[in-house]
Amino acid sequence: MAGQESDKQSAAAGIQVNRQDTPVGSPHQNAAAAPTSERTRTVARPSATCPMEWTVEEDVAWGGNTRPATSFSPGVDEEEGGRIVFRGRLGLTGDGGAILEVAGTCILFDLADPPPSTAVDGTWVEISVERNSVSLWPYLL
Repeated sequence: MAGQESDKQSAAAGIQVNRQDTPVGSPHQNAAAAPTSERTRTVARPSATCPMEWTVEEDVAWGGNTRPATSFSPGVDEEEGGRIVFRGRLGLTGDGGAILEVAGTCILFDLADPPPSTAVDGTWVEISVERNSVSLWPYLL
């Protein structure tokens, strides 16, 4: 499984990986992995029921890393080359931002220039981002 292999590589590099249940994750299990910092271990001890916030430090670039989805079901997949692909409904906020809704989870993005046409608002898209630009943050309700 690609995720487990990535976890082994991270462990070899001295990075602690935290695997969490989320509404979106690998197609085989609803789990996602992210590096764990001392801050996240101290602030909230993640458990199987701890909600997670996705943060992506990469902009939506229509025709670049963003394209119409090939299927109309939400998901998060890992591509070769260390990229993560999010699939969901794109909502344009009107202020230079976008929200990708993936299985009930909302992920905020900035829009790269030029912004996509308003015609893509509400459509299914796939956004491919570098693995290192994705973070998961546990939080308490």
